[in-house]
Amino acid sequence: MNTFKKDIIQHYPKNDSFLYRLLSRMQYDCNYYLGNGERCEKYLWGETVELHLAYMELLWDNFSSTEKPEWLTKEELEDYKRKMILK
Repeated sequence: MNTFKKDIIQHYPKNDSFLYRLLSRMQYDCNYYLGNGERCEKYLWGETVELHLAYMELLWDNFSSTEKPEWLTKEELEDYKRKMILK
């Protein structure tokens, strides 16, 4: 994992609004990758599919159970893994 990007994530306090926005942007990246991005990794914040999904999971797990985003569930994260890793 890119230590700089991991440090960015860990620098912010849990449930910081920046982390919500980052996770939202990463979800958008997934949708673009699967659609108009034609599976091109250069559009992913995480640089590779595997790292991108690992960062998303790290962010999602960082939120407490009462503050996890309603717009992205654990099941949806798993669905992105299935769609993006299994070509």
